[in-house]
Order: sequence, then C-alpha cells, then structure tokens
Amino acid sequence: MSTGQPFLLGILQGFQELTGDVDTELPQLLHQGVRAGTHSSIKASGAFAPEARERRLELVSEEVLLCDENWQSAEEHAELVIKLLEADRAEGFCVLWEEDMQTAIDRWGHDRVAQGKLAVVLEEGRDPRLIGDQTACRANPRAR
Repeated sequence: MSTGQPFLLGILQGFQELTGDVDTELPQLLHQGVRAGTHSSIKASGAFAPEARERRLELVSEEVLLCDENWQSAEEHAELVIKLLEADRAEGFCVLWEEDMQTAIDRWGHDRVAQGKLAVVLEEGRDPRLIGDQTACRANPRAR
C-alpha cells in the first residue's frame, strides 16, 4: 500500500458518507486489496446496472489472449513506456514478472493468464499517461 493511502481512503469514505454515495464498501475493499474478479465474483455495489446474464456467460466463455504487441502509441514511444512503467513500479502499482510466459501459464493455467496491450496518452499541457488495455486480451469482459 502506498504511503498516505490509508489517509486518502479515510477521506474518500468520509466524502462518500457526506454525499450519500451507494458504494459505501469501496474504501474498505481498496484498503484490503481488490481482486480482479475474473475467476470469482466481486460483490455488486448497486452503483451500476447488472449486465445481462446471457452476455456475461458469452464473454466468460471466450478464451483470454496473450497480446504480443502494444498499441501504436506505445510502440512509437517505447522509451516513455519504460519510464512510466518504472514510475508505476516504484509507486507499487505494478510488479515486474521476471519469469517467462510459459512459467506463468504453468503456475496459474492458460485460462488464468492474459497479456493486454499498453498505450500512451499524450495531451498538450498534461503529463503523459500509460494505459493498460486488458480488453484487448479479453480479460476485462471476464470481470464480474
């Protein structure tokens, strides 16, 4: 957990109570660490309309992919991608997997390993942002 995170989650919880936000369990979930929800359901908060069960089953039945290239913006700014990844790693937002992909598949199973695509957003007057697109590998639609 990043330095100052518990304090910020307390502020979030207080703001939610003040505004009557329906997703009151969010700060506690974030404090504990939130699962991706791809292999077991995350309790619905009531903030979003439930997705149709038939569509959910269709999405879950699709095989996840191992994308072997990033989006064009990341390919064109490879040095910036490395810099942004290193910054995210220093903040604890990601970890470096030092094994090969086959080791991950052997450890967790082919249906539990996905590799998405990275993109870089460059806007004038704003810091560059790194985006991890897990929809490209079909991991996002599996979240429930």
